[in-house]
Parts: sequence; structure tokens; C-alpha cells
Amino acid sequence: MTNYFRILFKTYTLFILFLLLTNGCNSDKNENAPVSTWAGTVFPRMNDTQKLGQSICLSVDPIRYFLLLDYREKVHNIIRKIEPGAVYFSSDMEYWNPKLVLEFNAGKLREVIRSIQGFSQIPILFAADFESGSWLWDKKATRFPFPMALGATGSPEMAYREGKITGLEAKVQGINWIFAPAGNIVKNSDPIAFSISCFGSNSNDVSQFSAKYIQGSQESGVAACLKYFPGPDRQMEETDTVSFAPFKAGVSAGVLSIMGNTFSLGGESELALFPIKNYLMKQFGFKGIVVRKIAFDTNPDTPLSIQADILVQSYIAGNDMVILPDDIDKNSSLLDVLITRTKIGRLDMSSINASALKILKTKDILKL
Repeated sequence: MTNYFRILFKTYTLFILFLLLTNGCNSDKNENAPVSTWAGTVFPRMNDTQKLGQSICLSVDPIRYFLLLDYREKVHNIIRKIEPGAVYFSSDMEYWNPKLVLEFNAGKLREVIRSIQGFSQIPILFAADFESGSWLWDKKATRFPFPMALGATGSPEMAYREGKITGLEAKVQGINWIFAPAGNIVKNSDPIAFSISCFGSNSNDVSQFSAKYIQGSQESGVAACLKYFPGPDRQMEETDTVSFAPFKAGVSAGVLSIMGNTFSLGGESELALFPIKNYLMKQFGFKGIVVRKIAFDTNPDTPLSIQADILVQSYIAGNDMVILPDDIDKNSSLLDVLITRTKIGRLDMSSINASALKILKTKDILKL
């Protein structure tokens, strides 16, 4: 009988240990399991062309789109072809009658956004330069002074309030990505037009103002874009207390995207190849979107194949998204080359896949 109870006790003990171990394993498994997200669901169902499209930001003039049927149809063709990750609204205001610009408003911009989105299965990020408020496309919106004037107040709280108001008004217009603030330190050699778009010349002040602006705007439900990360044209050996400090502060503030300097698809391609990822990801721990504007080479004889090569190399260097200039015909030809390369397997999709997933996750954060 004693042996019977001893065996029963051992069996019971082993059973309890088994339950504890299995529950513990399941608990660990549940805690470490990846959270199911919209991005994780959509990404596996996308083809290579759609993934490539996420790394493209198409520049569109909303006034021209609203008024000119031929321009609108060309935009639609590109949206259908590539399903871009983002659309950047820009315009040469001097091209238009001032009265026409004044009459363009948030309602018309929302109409443009609804129309463009209708040609893409995947939600699009709609971006604009709102460094002085969201008044550019609606003159009834709040117009703030240039960032340098804001910096002169000496109050980072003012930057928070401006970011908050700009973000709220941008969302009303349908904009969910703000290309602001500028985190550059003003230097004596900088042109005036650039200088007034920055908060000032003191690294600590610019860092605080940038972080506060980012906090305010992103609390409003839009993504901020801190620009322009110093490229190889600046002294890269500078310490964190100078040029890099505002970008480090922006990353700490949770900025969702950072913009580097503009590069050209041609003669000056070293900016496209600059390993921006090394500085942002490895040194600052940045996990958001790295975006760059590009300009078409002034040499019309530059083959499309070379332009496409430079664009691909820019992705490998760590740029998640490039902003194409507002030249619909050239954009269409360049994208045709890139799409052909994906279809015949001549395009390394590893960098583009990683960027596409990152961009989709950002859209997930914004609840698009």
C-alpha cells in the first residue's frame, strides 16, 4: 500500500510539473508572438510591382489635376500602373492666376484626394510642405510665420502648439504626412530662403523645437517628416551637439520619417548612394521611413537604364522612398523600366520589400 501511494504521489507530482511547464511555455509563446497587423496581412498578398510602388512618392499639382483633364488622366495611368506609396502635393504657384490659387480650398483638395485614392487598392500617404501651417491649399487655414520667427520666441511650447494645429488642419484637408519640421542648424553660408525655413542657429534650441513640433503634429494623427538629414556635402565627423543633434532628438520624439538631401538621377549621384541608413538606423536607432526627393538629370541624353540603376542603388543605400518630380511623362517612362526589371527578375527586391513593409506599418500606425 505504501508503494502504491508513493507511485501515485510521484505520478501526481509529475502531472503538476507538466501542467506548469506547458502553461509556462504557452505563456512565453503568447508574449513573444508577433501581433497580427493590417500591414502583415496585406504585404504577403502584394505582387512585386505593388511592393515597388510603395517605395515611390509621386509629385502631383492638385490645381492642375483639378482643372486639366489631360494631366488628370496621366496621373490616373501612373496610379493604376504602380499604386504609389505616397502622393506629394506641390505646385508652381506663379504658373497659376493668384485668384485661382485663393479660390482653391480644402473641399477641392479632398475631392482630388478621393479621386486619386480611388485608383489604388492600397491606402496612399498624401503629403505636403506645411512648414508654416496648412494654409497652402486653403487660405482659410492658419498661417504661421516662418520657422525662424517661431524659433525667435524662445518657446518650444509654441512649436508644439503649431505642430498640433497644423496636424489637425491637415487632417481636415485629407493630408496625413507633413514634410516638416526642418531640423537643420542655420549657418552663415546658407541662403536666406533656406535659413528662414529653419528654427535657428543654436543646436540645442533647434533640437527642442523640432522635437516639440513632431510631438504636436503626430498627436494630431499625421506623420511628421524631419528634414534635411546632413549628407556627404556636410562635415559628417561633426559631433552630436551640432548637425546631428536635432535628428537624434527627433528620433527620440518618435518621428515617423526623415528626409535626406535631394539627389539627381544623373551626374551627381553620390547623394543617391550615400548610406543614410548607417547613420539613422545604426547610430540613432531610427526605424521609420527614410525619404529623398530626386531631380531628373539636366542631360537629356542620360539613358533611362542608367537613371533606373541610380534609383535602385538609392534603395540599397537605405532610402525607403523617393519623391519623383512633377514630370508625368518622364515618371511614366522611368517606372516602365523599373516594372520590367521586376518582371524579368533583374531587380533585387530584398531592399524594396523591407521598405515596402516599413511603409505599410507606418500606414498602420496612422490607421489608414
